[in-house]
Amino acid sequence: MKITPEHYSTLKSIIGSFNREQVLAHKALKLGKDPEMRFRWDLFTFAMRSGTGNITINDFYRYANDSHIDTALKRIVRELGL
Repeated sequence: MKITPEHYSTLKSIIGSFNREQVLAHKALKLGKDPEMRFRWDLFTFAMRSGTGNITINDFYRYANDSHIDTALKRIVRELGL
């Protein structure tokens, strides 16, 4: 995983602060052709738009690509039990 530990921790903290019931309700919608991937990227989008954590999408894309970010998101979702 190429995401820095600081960015990983911040992203996990932001996603972990979301209302669990709302997150799981969103997951249950099973949107897109690949619902699991769509769910992870929706979480990322919500996290980046939340304005918390002093982190922007550009911070990630300076050194990582979509594959690196998705690997981090998979791990975060698994660790948070989402």
